[in-house]
Amino acid sequence: MGKCGAVWVILLIWGIGSCLAGCDSGDGDGSDDDSSGDADGDGDTDGDGDGDTDGDTDADSDADTDGDSDADGDIEGWTAAHNERRQQINAGEVSGQPVASPPLDDFTWDAILAGVAQNYAELCVWGHNDARTEQYAAAGGENVYVGENIYASWGGSAPSADAVVGSWFSEYTYYHYDDNSCDEGEMCGHYTQIVWRDTKRVGCGIIRCDTLEGLNVNNAWYVVCDYAPGGNYMGQQPY
Repeated sequence: MGKCGAVWVILLIWGIGSCLAGCDSGDGDGSDDDSSGDADGDGDTDGDGDGDTDGDTDADSDADTDGDSDADGDIEGWTAAHNERRQQINAGEVSGQPVASPPLDDFTWDAILAGVAQNYAELCVWGHNDARTEQYAAAGGENVYVGENIYASWGGSAPSADAVVGSWFSEYTYYHYDDNSCDEGEMCGHYTQIVWRDTKRVGCGIIRCDTLEGLNVNNAWYVVCDYAPGGNYMGQQPY
């Protein structure tokens, strides 16, 4: 529940190179809902785009681009929100998670990644962009796998970078570093992508969609963050 009785609904979905031990590698349609107002999609757990929702959309009609989105966006806000959490790992401030040694590097903002993320967000289709890796390389980015986290909310104002990244990061409570597993029925891939050692760059896009196709909700805020090199490979701990 949001303030003043407003109903908030938040969905999170993650895309990785391979499924973490203990996570669901199903079809990942991203549409699982929960009457409590929170839900997690299975996501694109093998990097092949299965998390994408079928259906066509018209970005010109569905996306509000009058000041609500900018690929260059709040660069410091998005990078700082990610780096704050990585620094918490370095400082040993995250309960149940080991200190990163050597410390995790801070992310840097990647305008090419941000452009890929923004362009995809403006389609207003819920699900992963299965062409993100190819699009990044074609736009002049490095020829590496690109990871992705996506987020949607409606019933209120635009979510802050800190709120979005904080919601992804909160999955640490379900993640078990020692055996690289996630609690049954929970998602951990948003968290592990944020703290993946080999990921160096992030770029995010945000848009208010008149209609978010696939979820069929109106006036939804849609956030896409892309990461390079992407993480979450099977059998590997994040750091």
